[in-house]
Amino acid sequence: MAYSDYNTGNITSSAGLEAYHFKECGRITYDESKKKFKIDKDEVASLRHRRGTVYIWALNKFYEPNLEIQYVGSTSDDYVYRCNTWQETLNRKIALTSRMNTIQKTQMLVKDALERGEISIWARVSPEVEVYEISHSLCKTEEDVLIKLLKPTWNGYKDDAIKALQQSGL
Repeated sequence: MAYSDYNTGNITSSAGLEAYHFKECGRITYDESKKKFKIDKDEVASLRHRRGTVYIWALNKFYEPNLEIQYVGSTSDDYVYRCNTWQETLNRKIALTSRMNTIQKTQMLVKDALERGEISIWARVSPEVEVYEISHSLCKTEEDVLIKLLKPTWNGYKDDAIKALQQSGL
């Protein structure tokens, strides 16, 4: 696949992500009775203890074939460790203030997305290059490129998404 595939939306389908060696490896859910977010990471055995992973949070809207890319991230740490960190962050209790902080914004955006569909997590181990005889993951570079190409809703556009939610009455 070439750069033009990003622009035509081919990567915004399961097949498009799989063509780039992304694997669906979990879901983000919210248990209303417990008021807790959960990141299902049971399917990430191939990523356990692997460093240099890039991941995508994609909204599977009900009854629509394409995925809506919400977030692109990367981790140089163990991917399962990063999922645990995200889960803790999403469930953190925050004292209410007049201004929303980043965690509150993220919680709000994830809850809204879950009302419109399911959030699936796609990930892959990034390639490595050797620089001065030291192996180095390209996960951060890959993350930066994917953000520029896919323009995910929550990467750098979080405030715009929050404003839209607030204007819609949520």
